[in-house]
Amino acid sequence: MAQTGRVAEIDTVGGPNYNFNVLYGYLFLNSALWVHGNSELEAAQTAVRYSTDTGAPERPRRDVLPKSTQRTSAERSDKGIKRPRPYKHHSVRTADPARLTADDFLDLSHVVQGTITFVASSGQRQTFTIYYGSHTPFPPNTRGFLHYHTPASLPATAGEIRFRVTHGADPKDFQAGSDLLRPDGLPWSLPLIMLAHGLNRQPEDMRFRKELLVKSLVRDGLVDAALLDGLTAVVDAGGWASTRAQPTNILHDLGQLLHIELQNRSFSCMFVGTRKASPTKVTSPFAYDREPKLARRLAYPFSGSTLCRFEKSPVPLSDGTDTLVLRVVKLVTPVTCTIEDYDGYLAAPKEGGLVEVRKQNGRTSKLWTLSAKLAKDEAIQDLIRSAGVHRTRE
Repeated sequence: MAQTGRVAEIDTVGGPNYNFNVLYGYLFLNSALWVHGNSELEAAQTAVRYSTDTGAPERPRRDVLPKSTQRTSAERSDKGIKRPRPYKHHSVRTADPARLTADDFLDLSHVVQGTITFVASSGQRQTFTIYYGSHTPFPPNTRGFLHYHTPASLPATAGEIRFRVTHGADPKDFQAGSDLLRPDGLPWSLPLIMLAHGLNRQPEDMRFRKELLVKSLVRDGLVDAALLDGLTAVVDAGGWASTRAQPTNILHDLGQLLHIELQNRSFSCMFVGTRKASPTKVTSPFAYDREPKLARRLAYPFSGSTLCRFEKSPVPLSDGTDTLVLRVVKLVTPVTCTIEDYDGYLAAPKEGGLVEVRKQNGRTSKLWTLSAKLAKDEAIQDLIRSAGVHRTRE
């Protein structure tokens, strides 16, 4: 139902006074429409519909407004800032940096959902979508190429598809470009381990949407087919299901960084061993029991986020099992205290320092270590034994 407007009297210079009905930001005069900001009245022939219930004029349709009154895309945005586009469609034919052409160039700037059609050499086509984050558009100037990359400091299982940001559509600009980063400073990627699992565990009635993309990695000699099968086997051995959310941090080596939000109760990791990939939820060391006798009464004294890495603990568990400690490598966002008159029960994380927690007596601190139950996991022990094996400069 249309809302009734208010009546405003406007005194025109050198002319008569007019009574205008102001409705939805428009002025109505004797069935004619005058839009705020126009220097003159629009044609009196402009149609204005009336509500059959109240007799008041309804909100004018956009298609009856003169083009001069319709806002441009820049005017519709706040202060000229471009609003996110819902999606944009592109086609690519390879993720091999040596085979890229201008046809593989993508522009995902401000896009919330990147819709990509992969065109195989046989002419087969398959469309899939990629995202920067949950409801988060890709940053400005996200223009470049998808490409396959395996860090030299990590095993082949750590391969991933990244996005190389370049100055233009010429593949010659590839080497001078840089990989797109996530908000936490780590490379945006489609991990091979997740692609392999999706390819080999697709439902019978639904084709994996990135199937042609994954198969092109084998076709172009970037990935061995046996590696895909091996990755699928280790994920299956760990009991991870494709219906679950992808782990935030996938670790093939203890040297890899992981992102931790200080006010989250826990953080998720997938430790990838030789025979098993273990999806793990680790209770945050940056929170403590406010009232030990009351469950789920954790205090979170700090806000901010960090990049950390696991390291082999200098002291094993009481039964001799090696465990992990946690080192803060970088503060991604500033760390601030959230508790008024905080007593310093937990020390604020500092770059380069190992994370410490309070002992049970509450009077002294000790190094935080992974719980005995998690530390004994087969995949985690694999990473501890192989620590540093792949560590060379990338």
